[in-house]
Order: sequence, then C-alpha cells, then structure tokens
Amino acid sequence: YFEELKKKFDQEVVFTANAPDIELYKSWYETLDAENAAQIYQQVIEKLSYSTQVKDWAETYSKMDAAAAAKILQEMTGDMELVSKILLNMTSTKRGAVLAQMDSVFAAKITKIMYPE
Repeated sequence: YFEELKKKFDQEVVFTANAPDIELYKSWYETLDAENAAQIYQQVIEKLSYSTQVKDWAETYSKMDAAAAAKILQEMTGDMELVSKILLNMTSTKRGAVLAQMDSVFAAKITKIMYPE
C-alpha cells in the first residue's frame, strides 16, 4: 500500500510541471533527521486514516433518513468540527436535507464552522 502511495505522490506532486525544482526537494529531505521524518510520516498516516473514517461516517449518515441523521449529529455538541466534516463529505442535497431537520441555531453554528468567512 505504501509503495503505491509513494508512487502516486511522486507522480502527482513531486514530478509534476508545477512542482518545485527537484533540488529544493533534495535539500529539504537532507535537512530532515530520521526522527522528525518518522513523526511527519506518522502524522500524515493519521490524517489519511481520519479522513477515510470521516468519509465512511458521511456515507453512513447519508444513507439514513435526514431527520434521524440530524437528531444524532445534533447530539454531538462536543465535537462540532467532526459534525461539520461529516456534513461537508455529504452531497449538497443530502447535507441540505439534514441541516433542514436540525434546530435552526445548531444548523447556523455548524454552517459557520463549515464556512467561516
């Protein structure tokens, strides 16, 4: 799996027309010590895993009745960031249906988290 991920990264990031000069990558990698590189790698893997889990939860909630999904998501007041990420990973139609079933104040707060500007 990691070899495929590395190959994809190389093709889509490192060696694209818009990528920084290869010498910049070389100097950057030379400055990393093994411990720091391992920590960065671990953080990347954790973020990828978290993103996959959020997408899976968004798919699960998307398959539910909008009112039921809204009720459950509204109870997650301790993690509004997660609720917003789940909603953002739904289609706009399903997200709208779920938001419409939420308390208007809660829906407004979640919308502000999703679109802070």
